Amino acid sequence: MGLNNLGVGQLWAGNLADARTSLRAARANARELGMGLAHVSAEASLSVLQTIDGQLASAHDRARITQQVVDRRGWAAEPQALGLYVALGMTLLAWDRLDDASDAVSAGLAASRTGTDTSCRLALGITAVGITVAQADAVEATSAAYRLGAELQQVADRPGHAFPVVRGRAGAGSNDFR
Repeated sequence: MGLNNLGVGQLWAGNLADARTSLRAARANARELGMGLAHVSAEASLSVLQTIDGQLASAHDRARITQQVVDRRGWAAEPQALGLYVALGMTLLAWDRLDDASDAVSAGLAASRTGTDTSCRLALGITAVGITVAQADAVEATSAAYRLGAELQQVADRPGHAFPVVRGRAGAGSNDFR
């Protein structure tokens, strides 16, 4: 589990090559030891990495396959599954499947908790803003942006919390994921 946590931390700190190495090793260890949630966490984070790398079809496929395991085992609200919602929301947004993307983001936000799961909540919030902008819904885009701003302010109020991957992707808009 430690290697998995390291990989997730590396991912959200922007150390993508190290994250990929750690998460692949964590996935192999979890599979070998039969640690289902650790395996889900590694797969979810690897899906996010593939999304960042622009490997949208692979990211979506990995996330959907892993989500089937999560659904079968009743793990949808487990924090280890949150990366699945991020990857699904971002890939579906990139493919202009806005209703499906919105459903994935809503499910992820419902499964996460304010004050925890910060990196995934921020990524989900950024995706929500992208969805509403793509829908040309100015009122909802403004509302989503304010919700994201409130989430970001909570992060800014906590010392030692910085998420360069999210910060780097947020400024340029949803086209970064196409």
